[in-house]
Amino acid sequence: AVPEPETFALMLPGLLAVGWVGRRRRKQGPESALSPV
Repeated sequence: AVPEPETFALMLPGLLAVGWVGRRRRKQGPESALSPV
């Protein structure tokens, strides 16, 4: 069962964004994780 290309088009940017935000948060430090931005 291979997902549709449209599914990948939506999922991949979402996963990249989650990883990118997680990396940024870790780099900045624990206190900035509390800020909503």
